Amino acid sequence: IEKLAKQKEYKDLLNEIRTNLVVSTEDREKRFFDYLIYLNKIANPKFCDYILSQATTFLAQYPESRFASSVQVIIGDSLVKANKDYEAISSYFKVIYLYPDSSALAEVYFKIGRVYQEQLKKYQQAIDVYCEGIKRFPDNSLCSQYLFVVASLYQKELKAYPEALATYQRVVDEYPQAENAPLSLEEKAKLCLNLKNYQEAISAFNQLATKYSKSEKAPFALNSMGEYYEEIKDNRSAISAYRKLAKEYPGCQFSCGKLFLAGKLAKDELKDTNMAIDVYKEVVNQFPGTKEAESAQKSISELKK
Repeated sequence: IEKLAKQKEYKDLLNEIRTNLVVSTEDREKRFFDYLIYLNKIANPKFCDYILSQATTFLAQYPESRFASSVQVIIGDSLVKANKDYEAISSYFKVIYLYPDSSALAEVYFKIGRVYQEQLKKYQQAIDVYCEGIKRFPDNSLCSQYLFVVASLYQKELKAYPEALATYQRVVDEYPQAENAPLSLEEKAKLCLNLKNYQEAISAFNQLATKYSKSEKAPFALNSMGEYYEEIKDNRSAISAYRKLAKEYPGCQFSCGKLFLAGKLAKDELKDTNMAIDVYKEVVNQFPGTKEAESAQKSISELKK
């Protein structure tokens, strides 16, 4: 089809496909709908006018069809591809108001939101539509994804930081099993650091490391906590974070170096010889053969003199 489209002969082929699909009077409606689904998957802007005409024909022939709402969505999708954004939004809203029982309603809200966000750059309108969809269909599998998008829009486009922080936390509270829940906590913590809201940042990092300990982001959260504690001279808390990092995530790229640093903090900042020796022993036992282990062994010998 793509090859023929370049030769401007695609309409003949598409008509042939339709003719072959629509062969039975008993299932003509279903086959016509399947044909539209097929077109929608392969379409590029060159096909939009043709798809629109076929979808309009379907709705005229089968106004009471159980597929009518889905066909209206196809019309909206085609209008988006044709860069007819407001017409696309209008088409999607038809689904909401004309087919209130449609199973596609949640998806339609998110499609409208994406047009406002990506094509029209109307971020508040996008947020409003996303939130309406989430409110009406809180159990939809896409809700956590678009709630995270709402938080990002508040932060990066509208600079509404309190709303962004609250929405990142909503992802975790309302969808704790969602794949992007750890990412939401990480983004919340980073934003808090930028806003110099250090206690809330630590709280978010700690929640990430504790609640999502199996997440790939957990070791980075512990490392960030340790670095922040160092910065504010809370060396005991920094040591605790680095020891936990090394114990629970020995394969993390930071673990060995930060555990050795914990020993150095205990020795130089806290002047706690016993703690320093204990930490250095952890370096030797957990990371044998490394330069940090070698240095730790030397430090142990010096401290015992």
